[in-house]
Amino acid sequence: MINLMIIDDEPIVRQRLRETIDWEAIGCQIVAEASDGFDALQQYEKYSPDIIITDIMMNGADGLDFITTIRENDKYVELIILTGYENFSFAKHALENQVSAYILKPIQNEVIINAVVSARKKIEKKRMEKAVIDAHTGNMHWQSFLDVLVNNSNAETACRENSIDPHSGRYSVGVLWFPHADALKGADDIIHETVNYCANVNRMKAYTKKISHNETAILAFYGDADSDRGIYDMLTDVKNQLKRHLDTDAQISASGVFHNILMIKRAYKQARKGVADYAAVSEGDTRGKEASIDDYSPLIQKAIEYIEANYNHNVNIDNLATELFVSRRTLMRKFKQETGKTVGEHITYHRISIAVELVKKGDLKITEIAFKVGYNDMKHFYEIFKKVTGHSPKHYRGTEV
Repeated sequence: MINLMIIDDEPIVRQRLRETIDWEAIGCQIVAEASDGFDALQQYEKYSPDIIITDIMMNGADGLDFITTIRENDKYVELIILTGYENFSFAKHALENQVSAYILKPIQNEVIINAVVSARKKIEKKRMEKAVIDAHTGNMHWQSFLDVLVNNSNAETACRENSIDPHSGRYSVGVLWFPHADALKGADDIIHETVNYCANVNRMKAYTKKISHNETAILAFYGDADSDRGIYDMLTDVKNQLKRHLDTDAQISASGVFHNILMIKRAYKQARKGVADYAAVSEGDTRGKEASIDDYSPLIQKAIEYIEANYNHNVNIDNLATELFVSRRTLMRKFKQETGKTVGEHITYHRISIAVELVKKGDLKITEIAFKVGYNDMKHFYEIFKKVTGHSPKHYRGTEV
């Protein structure tokens, strides 16, 4: 049963909600009522409701202050706002606090019921996914699945040995690749702890495996993460935290979401595609670095062809989308989905891979090379070059320029 609290300074409104809706029929029970924000906070702390229906304008602490306070301390409770005011600032505040529904008075029972049922379904889904996390955490040796990536073991054996249903959750594989491997000496524990911390913040479970001296793979279980972007948000947090703690940059990439743990090798291959080009450039190997252009959809093929023809000009996501007659959002999503990189990352990679080849030939000055691949600012060129390759241009030429 879902626990519900009603907050309104009008007794008649509370009575109507309490008596004219068959709460039990929709799987809910009213555990508390309050007439203002102050009273509501006390009732909330006492009863910990799953769903809160609250007015905005009340005596005492108002509803806006109340939902802000609640949301700061509880990311899981579902909030439904009732108001007699069609006010944009109220609606904006509601959106910022992830309110489930914003309902204008006079109240219609059908609207209330639909909002509560929708909130109840969200709660039940979160509870179910949390139960799956708890079950996995208690009896699953995740490391055995990450071992599949680096040895001849297989996921079927890992499932069998751990009595795991391979279809029991949503997973992604992420990759952290570090251009500056020297900065990682003795940092394995920091990386592991940072991944765990960021996973918890994003309501995920994550397990790490060091693949090489500068690559770490991550198996992430979504649980009750808000969306399928969970792993991208988590990896971005990891990247920022490691920059702060180790003063080193990391390239990040992730697979899509998959529902079968037996697909872990395919997911890892998909994730690693996003950083493989950076690794190749760092090692001075710019041949055969990219997947065949025929592997991509016609839209992404055209995007890549345009980038390769115009990389030395001011090419970016906006003019690329205009050139291809497609929305910016669609292009960003499809490009990332198919290539494992953002449009900006692909442009940068292509420019620097050309720059590496030109530096190795030794025919041009570094300033000329920077301009030739689209950089007018030498300082910026050096920074990007070192960030992508892990080295300065002189590393590939062998002399100071």
